[in-house]
Amino acid sequence: MNTEELILQFLLEVTNGNIEIYNKFSLQHELGIYLRNKINDKNKKVQFERNIAFFDLETEDYEKKEIDIVIYQDDGRTNPDVAIELKFPRNGAIPEQMFHICKDVMFTEQLMLNKFNKAYVLSIIEDHLFYEGRAKDGIYKYFRTGHLHPFME
Repeated sequence: MNTEELILQFLLEVTNGNIEIYNKFSLQHELGIYLRNKINDKNKKVQFERNIAFFDLETEDYEKKEIDIVIYQDDGRTNPDVAIELKFPRNGAIPEQMFHICKDVMFTEQLMLNKFNKAYVLSIIEDHLFYEGRAKDGIYKYFRTGHLHPFME
């Protein structure tokens, strides 16, 4: 099973109540442990909060410096495979949280342009105001109208 399928399986386990998540920290650790247990390649490592400098990337060139969850080949060359950025906004400040999600998308795009095979942004949203509301332009259009980022069109 590839990483995307494993993430979807993880989300099904959460939906079915088999795995409980209640904040970003629990999401990060439950998903990381799940991936570590499901990946059948003993040469792959799943790690948390790995600084991009570990992969010989210049930190000043990137939107962020640390990757929430990283999967890489443990072959002595620290060959990066998958980066996963996570969001679990819980305290309102909706436009700001939307902006942070967009920053994660930009960061993962940067990683995929430089060394990483795949990158994902997983956002667990409980507040309906992220995807419903009167405002449909600006940053809201990416969350409330089905409008794709120009990079994805």
